[in-house]
Amino acid sequence: MSTLQAVILASSLIVAALLLQNGEMEGQVRPPVLLNEVECQETFDATGEFLRIAASLISESERLRPTDPETADQRFDGFVKFSALAESYSTIFSVWCK
Repeated sequence: MSTLQAVILASSLIVAALLLQNGEMEGQVRPPVLLNEVECQETFDATGEFLRIAASLISESERLRPTDPETADQRFDGFVKFSALAESYSTIFSVWCK
C-alpha cells in the first residue's frame, strides 16, 4: 500500500469513526439539534461525495506522478482539501444531527 493510499484510508476511517460516534453518544448530554432531517441527510451525503472526490484525486495523482509531477501535486492538494472538507462535514453531522 502506498503512502497516498494509506492517507485516504486513514481519512476514511476518521470520518467513519466520527459518524459512528454519533450512535455511541446516546444517554450523554448533547447540544440541541440545529439541523433538520433534510439538512442532516444533505450533510451526510456531502461527506460521502467529498470522500469519493478525494479518492478520485488521489488515484489520479498516483497515475500522473511518473509522467507529470506538477499536475500530480495539484491533484494531491485537491485530495487533501476534499479530505478536510469530509472530516469537517462529518464533525458537523456527528454534533448537530441525531
